[in-house]
Amino acid sequence: MARRYAKALMVLAAEPARREAAAAELEAFARLLDDQQDLAALLLRPWVKGSEKQRVVRAVAEGAGLSPLLRDFLSVVARAGRLEILPEILEAYRQQVDRAAGRARARVRAARPLDEAERERLREYLAGRLGKDVVLEVAEDPGLLGGFVAEIDSLILDGSLKGQLDALRGQLIRG
Repeated sequence: MARRYAKALMVLAAEPARREAAAAELEAFARLLDDQQDLAALLLRPWVKGSEKQRVVRAVAEGAGLSPLLRDFLSVVARAGRLEILPEILEAYRQQVDRAAGRARARVRAARPLDEAERERLREYLAGRLGKDVVLEVAEDPGLLGGFVAEIDSLILDGSLKGQLDALRGQLIRG
């Protein structure tokens, strides 16, 4: 279901620049709901009528300065009672925008925070491996001991010390 909504938004936001802006606005609205738990709880209650959810979402979106396109889109999602899948809609939309732009989004877990130069080297390395522009989403994971693990769609590149030790252990067990 989320992909259907994402595809509809892709069609409505036809130009590449508009698609990027819509993604940013959709993300901002999702963050707003994460931050405003009372508002999110109201909008997710099944006994609240769709028309009431639509009215509230339209007012909140307008107050947040969202474009008419996003206000209308979110109103439709709210009226249909689908706000609970907003994170999935956002993820599906991001994937479609990235695909259309020839871009890949890499979720990277690193053993320690990466400085800007390290991020750029990692981005260039991944871009070279994939043949696409790469956007990094980096999170710290001290359990890795060293290095990084990058997930791009279904591809996993494990350059972590823990991954190398696990591979070595597997080789030793196999003989």
